[in-house]
Amino acid sequence: MQIERLVQMVFYIVRHEHVTAKELADFFHVSTRTVYRDINTLTIAGIPILSAKGTGGGISLMDGYAIFNQRTIRFHYYNSEFRKSERLIEPLRLTFKSHAWYIVGFCRLREEIRTFRLSRMRHIQVLTEVFERKLPADIPLISECREKSDIPVLKLRFSPEIVHRLYDEFQENQVCLRNDGNYYVTVPYELNNWTVHYLLSFGKYVEIVEPQTARETFREKVSEILALY
Repeated sequence: MQIERLVQMVFYIVRHEHVTAKELADFFHVSTRTVYRDINTLTIAGIPILSAKGTGGGISLMDGYAIFNQRTIRFHYYNSEFRKSERLIEPLRLTFKSHAWYIVGFCRLREEIRTFRLSRMRHIQVLTEVFERKLPADIPLISECREKSDIPVLKLRFSPEIVHRLYDEFQENQVCLRNDGNYYVTVPYELNNWTVHYLLSFGKYVEIVEPQTARETFREKVSEILALY
C-alpha cells in the first residue's frame, strides 16, 4: 500500500469536496478497485470518508470534519491502556504515521501540544468556537520520517496469480518479473502489526525472501494466529 497515495487522496478529496471513484482512479493511475480498497484503509484508520454509489453518489469527507476552519473539537479519547478521558482541543495538523492518522493540537486539559490517534477518538463534536493558534515551528511532528537507512528493506516474492494487485499497490520500479515466473518486490517496510496484516491479505501468494529476521518475525506472528485454531 502506498502511503503517499493515501495521504494525497485525503487532500484531493478535501480540495474537491465531492469526487467519484473513477476520478480518483484516473488521477492516481490505479484501478477503481484499488481506490475502494484505499478508501476502506482510510476509514479503518479513522478518517470519516463517506462513499455512496448510484446517481448523485461519490466520495466525500464527513461534513464538519477537518481542521481548516480552525474550530475547536471535543471528543472522548482512549489511550493505549484503554482508559477514557474527555478532551477539548484546538486541532492544528492532520498527519499520517505508521499506517495510522493522527491529529496534532493544543489540548485544553493538559495545556500543551498533544498528539491524538484518530482511531481512538469517539463522539467527536465540532464546536462553533474558532481559535487563532498556530502550530509552533519548533514542535516535532509525529509524521516526521525516519532516515531511510533506518527502515529495513523487505524483499518479497509474489506468485503470478496476484499480479493484478502489485502494480496498483507498489511503484513500478519496485516490481521485477524474474525467470522463475514470480514477481519480486523490494520495498522499505517496517514489519509491524499493520505490515503483517497487509501481507496476510495476499494469502499464500506472497513470501518474505529476506531479511531472515523479517521471515522469523512473520512466522511467529502467523504461529500466534494458528494457535487460536
